[in-house]
Amino acid sequence: MKKYLSVPGAMYFCALFLSLSFLTPRLGFAGSVYLTGHDVLFHDGQNGYDKTILNFLRGAGTANAIPAASYDIGIVRGSALGLVGSFSSIAVDPSPGFGSVISRTLASFVDAADFSGFLNGIDVLVIPSHENCFGCDLTSADADILEQFAPEIKTFFNSGGDIFANAGADDTSFYNFLPPGALATATTIFGSTGFTETAEGAAIGITSNQINGFETHNRFT
Repeated sequence: MKKYLSVPGAMYFCALFLSLSFLTPRLGFAGSVYLTGHDVLFHDGQNGYDKTILNFLRGAGTANAIPAASYDIGIVRGSALGLVGSFSSIAVDPSPGFGSVISRTLASFVDAADFSGFLNGIDVLVIPSHENCFGCDLTSADADILEQFAPEIKTFFNSGGDIFANAGADDTSFYNFLPPGALATATTIFGSTGFTETAEGAAIGITSNQINGFETHNRFT
């Protein structure tokens, strides 16, 4: 269930393949956002990259960290279902000890209240990649459903909830679920090597073998 932090922090947009990160101030109890053009979930977590991201979002190593075992993960599924049989290491094996991992298909939510109920039981909302990553989970119709829930996601975020979103590929409106003021424009790229972690990325535990050797689909501007 959502935990509430009592100190300001930073909303973190990560585009490591650009060697670029964005730090935007946040106020009060708001959560953190981590975006990546890698389709991390489809690649079985990319050598632990998914867990590095989740540990960053929960504040690992800080005085206000949420204990890993109490950090509950919610994953929204799509109708493309590209993750069947390869549903990310955080779902298959949530070690090193995260909390519960629950998932629902976007089409299963009856209304905004139903979606809010789902958010109220988690600490981090995990959004898989668009199917145009060649085998991922969300269709454009799924992304449109997610965008309709933008007000509920804003409330979740402002109440301390975190967001971990994967690649939008060539769906230019994929990230429209983001809270106002957290705009992200992602252009399409394709490549698997030559990416360098930023100093900020290295500081939170990101390694070269987590961001190289895996097809990457977006850069953020």
